[in-house]
Amino acid sequence: MVFTNIWLVRREAFFKAHPTRKIFPASHGQNWQFLLPLSYRFKYGYINEPLIYYVVRSNSLSHAPRTMQQEVEKNLDFLELLTATLKQLNAPNEKELLDFVFVKFMHQNLMLGINYGDANLIYDCCKKAEERHLDIFGTGVFDLKLLLNRYIFPRINLQVKLDEIKKDISKLNDKLQK
Repeated sequence: MVFTNIWLVRREAFFKAHPTRKIFPASHGQNWQFLLPLSYRFKYGYINEPLIYYVVRSNSLSHAPRTMQQEVEKNLDFLELLTATLKQLNAPNEKELLDFVFVKFMHQNLMLGINYGDANLIYDCCKKAEERHLDIFGTGVFDLKLLLNRYIFPRINLQVKLDEIKKDISKLNDKLQK
């Protein structure tokens, strides 16, 4: 968890970690842009003591309800931002880090697709993962057709059937009430 008001950084360390003093334009995740390069280059610590208070507002950017599409876009924004930030680190394990971030956010979008029954989103996530030969299911095995046919599409079809049954029941209730 990253909050804007919980980190202190020495000026010299900040400028060494961010020599260009530019940030990637994004609607989310600027703290990651600042903290990842710092934590990669310098030692850091944690104080296990509450030193701040914060107010949670229901209409804030981090707490406001979002549609599925807004969640997908937020995840893709984070993926783009973290990819750009990690590439600036020139880390020896850059590919591993980039793959980890890709898997994390594609998995989140995959789960959104499954939970909302959005076959296009599911397929898109699976296709992108297949192109990069990465497993976004956490199974260790990636066979796109097998996973889609055996696990995902039956769940979506079941949800569609449940929705149809709910509509039929609602129609019957309407008729009975008349």
